[in-house]
Amino acid sequence: NLAGPVSGGEIVALYGTGMGPAGLVQYTPGTNGQVPKSLAGTTVYFGNYAAPLLYTSANQVSAIVPYEVSGSQAQVFVEYNGDLSGTFVVSLATAAPALFTADLSGKGQAAAINIQNGGYAYNNAAHPLNAGDYVELFLTGTGQTNPPSVDGQLTPDANELVPASVTVTIGGRTFTALYAGGAPGIVAGLTQVNVQIPSGLTAGAVPVSVQVGSVATQPGVTIAVSGK
Repeated sequence: NLAGPVSGGEIVALYGTGMGPAGLVQYTPGTNGQVPKSLAGTTVYFGNYAAPLLYTSANQVSAIVPYEVSGSQAQVFVEYNGDLSGTFVVSLATAAPALFTADLSGKGQAAAINIQNGGYAYNNAAHPLNAGDYVELFLTGTGQTNPPSVDGQLTPDANELVPASVTVTIGGRTFTALYAGGAPGIVAGLTQVNVQIPSGLTAGAVPVSVQVGSVATQPGVTIAVSGK
C-alpha cells in the first residue's frame, strides 16, 4: 500500500468494486504450470498485457505486473465477465522494491527465514538470529531477472538473478547480498535475498532494508537478532 511507481514482475493489489466474484478465489497452476492470466472471470491489463493473477474477489485482486510493460507509465484496467472498469495510470520504474512483512502491513517484523544450526525457522522474537547465521528476506519489485523470467512462471531453481547490485542494511551496517534472485518454486516476481548476520548488533528488533541499484525498500521493517 505504498505510493510510487511499480516495476515489471511486481506483485500488487488492486482495490475496487465488482472486480470479481463475491468470494475470494485463489489461483491454481494451469496445465503449463504457470499462474493464469484470467481467473474466475477476472482479467487485469497493464497496457496491452494481461497480468498473472494470484487471487480475485469483488473488492480486491492481486496481480503481477507483466514484465513486458515499458515506458514511464501504463494504463491499468480490470475486466470482469466482459465488463470493463475505468482506467487509471501507474508510473513505471526499472525497480521499485518492497519487503514483505509477517503481518502483511508492510511494517514491523519482516517475513524472513533463519538459516541456522543446519535448519530453518521463521524469524521472530522467539527465534532470533545469531551472528554468523544467514537470513532469507522476501521482496517484490526488483525488476526483470537475468536470465529473463517469464510472466506467471514458477521459478524452477535459483538461477534467475537480479541484475542490479543488491545490498542489505542491517542495524545501520550495509552488506552485499549473497544471493538475490527468484525464490525456487515460487512465482516469478517474488525475490529472495540471502545475507549473513554480522556480529555486534544489539539484541532485539533491528532495522533491515534492501537496496536494488539506487532504490531502497520501505522504512520501518525489522528482523529479530539475539545480539550474540
